[in-house]
Amino acid sequence: MCIRDRTLLGQVAIAQHGEPLARFRSQTEIALLVYLAQTGQTHSREAVADLLWDASSTAQSLSNLRTALTRLRAHTADELLVTRKTIAMRPERRQAVDSVRLQSDLQAIGAPESPAAAQRLAAALRLYQGDFLAGFYLPGARRFNEWVVVEQEHLRQQVIAGLQRLITYALERPDPPLGIAAARQWLAIDELSETAHAQLIHLLALNGQVTAALAQGTRLVRLLGDELGIPPQPATVQLVERING
Repeated sequence: MCIRDRTLLGQVAIAQHGEPLARFRSQTEIALLVYLAQTGQTHSREAVADLLWDASSTAQSLSNLRTALTRLRAHTADELLVTRKTIAMRPERRQAVDSVRLQSDLQAIGAPESPAAAQRLAAALRLYQGDFLAGFYLPGARRFNEWVVVEQEHLRQQVIAGLQRLITYALERPDPPLGIAAARQWLAIDELSETAHAQLIHLLALNGQVTAALAQGTRLVRLLGDELGIPPQPATVQLVERING
């Protein structure tokens, strides 16, 4: 059996031909597949066992891993590369995973230099529907849960960098609607980013939406004051003043 669709950005969902799979006996089996897919590396059995189980001994963790692999291979045998010492996921199977596709696309596209590249970048960024493994927690696996937190932040920063590249393109083109969508997506990830607010204010004004731009400036002042107790940077204040005439 081949698992075709995996969503790891936002709530975890694993499906085959669009139908959700409910064949996993435990969260640990899902965590094992996720780790192999996301890292794209060959791992020693000992390393994976210690990551997924806070057991009293490596021997116990390895025993737990053997049990999990026996269950998994019953319906994912063509996805895994398992030897006596190592475990990996077949490279071609990783491309069904949204977080893997996102990272691959961001690296391949880089900074867009044409409308077609900009649209590809925007499409790739739309794959980001929330934090990596949002809400997923594996009891008794402290190291795995710590890895998830690090991976969440890494992916979040990659997406923000991609949005910044898209906004830069939109300002240079200019293509305000494209930039506005990117700035709004950035703010959905980090509502307190003054840079994202300032870019959105600029793009709205560039698009002739002066009232909306000024309203965004007012919203920024309120957010920064309520949440952080600070005013906007002088450059942002000057931007709003220029728009206000």
